[in-house]
Amino acid sequence: MKNQFSISFLLWLLPFYICSQENKINILNADILEYKKEIKDAQILKGNVILEHDGAIMSCDSAYVYTKTNSFEAFNNIKIVQNDSLEMRGDTLFYNGNNKKAEITGKVTFKEKDLSLSTRRLMYDLKAKRAYYNNRAHINSTKSQNKLTSKKGVYHSESKTLFFKDSVELTHPKYKMISDTLIYHTASEIADFKGPTTITSKQNTIFCNKGWYDTKNDQSSFWNNAMIISEEQFLSGDSIFYDSNLGVGKVYGNVILNDTSKKQLIHGDYAFHDENKDSSLVKGNALLSHHYQQDTLHILADQFISTNDSNNLNFLRGFNNVKFFKNDIQGICDSISYKQGDSIMELFKQPFLWSNENQISGDFIQLKLWNGTINKMNIYENSLILSLADSIHFNQIKGNNMESIFSENAIKSIYVKGNGETLYYIEKENQEPLADYNKTQCSELTIILDSNQIKTLNFSNQPTAKMNAITSTENQKLEGFIWNISERPLKIQFIRNEKLDIRE
Repeated sequence: MKNQFSISFLLWLLPFYICSQENKINILNADILEYKKEIKDAQILKGNVILEHDGAIMSCDSAYVYTKTNSFEAFNNIKIVQNDSLEMRGDTLFYNGNNKKAEITGKVTFKEKDLSLSTRRLMYDLKAKRAYYNNRAHINSTKSQNKLTSKKGVYHSESKTLFFKDSVELTHPKYKMISDTLIYHTASEIADFKGPTTITSKQNTIFCNKGWYDTKNDQSSFWNNAMIISEEQFLSGDSIFYDSNLGVGKVYGNVILNDTSKKQLIHGDYAFHDENKDSSLVKGNALLSHHYQQDTLHILADQFISTNDSNNLNFLRGFNNVKFFKNDIQGICDSISYKQGDSIMELFKQPFLWSNENQISGDFIQLKLWNGTINKMNIYENSLILSLADSIHFNQIKGNNMESIFSENAIKSIYVKGNGETLYYIEKENQEPLADYNKTQCSELTIILDSNQIKTLNFSNQPTAKMNAITSTENQKLEGFIWNISERPLKIQFIRNEKLDIRE
């Protein structure tokens, strides 16, 4: 047939065209060679075409080889193999041997070890060993079980790094990640993301603008508006680190933890959570807000430790420089504990409480709450209750231990056990200045109050009482007297720029 030759004869007859020239495309096989006038400077190869260039083997059904430009076009059943580890397939191919760049279109697949990529158009630089696309592509990793799609992407074969841009979506059996920009390192299986990113799993949803995820070791770090949201919790901070295998999370800077199940909102500078022990630590300007039906308890401390018991009831402890505020009671102490199960709050080391006009102190104070309202208080060792009788005089109740009953946010009764003492000023009906005070000592006594005024005093075990004029030279302050009103916490001390409502 005219202008048709056996390709083996061509290779024998025309070796100077291709094979003997350095960096030229080599024709290794073809069933038919054709020339056409309308296609100038082209050798037309048909049937089982195999070409080689710089170690890469390219096969197809047919091809146009341009010897002058050292390039070719290939059609149907395209296959490129480089270093026995990289394989590309497609429907059409244009290859420039001078810059070693290939463009494959059609039903394109790219495979290297456990990584496979499919798209409609792919460019590959054989010299730089880099593949890139600017239309949607799908990438699968059998090693990590990751499936990824994006509109734009670059794969660096030597560094085993994938760069994805625009509508990036990574799917794993355990989670799904959507991002603007993602860099995935196939060797380490670490994903770096930049720009708005969302990671969704059965446990929670994570939002951030920057971070990384180690898919092999289930470790991750998020920052720049980072937050984790689950069914009952919201967590945010400047940066968040999470180890899924160890069940450990760490949050740094501007920590906010909102737990709707416990009705707690916590702020701090640093937080640590251990899922296995179901315990948390928050420290650095730590503030806890616990919402009740009618009021909210705010507690400041250097740090908080929170644990759950076998019944999933919360036990919270606060340490160092503790202050707390509630509309009906305020206080300070060195450390505090709160048990969710029995609603008991305990204050340790020099605690002071303020309830309405009363200041309460002792070595150790225990409060029993009901629906967020105090209904019982126990004061142990060096118990002292003070209230102003006027601008300079104080009503005082002292004893070893005291038990107080509250009603409607006010003290209604006080039972003093051991070394009981009272110093109480007598108010006159005509509103004249105070003139007398009563000082009583008794081992045990019971006091009934109404509107913070003593209504009934019951003494037992040989009480002694003495009425004194206010002008008396006798000391009018009981032993241990400390009026610490300047330390009474104000609500303004507990205000944060809160964007969350713990009631929701």
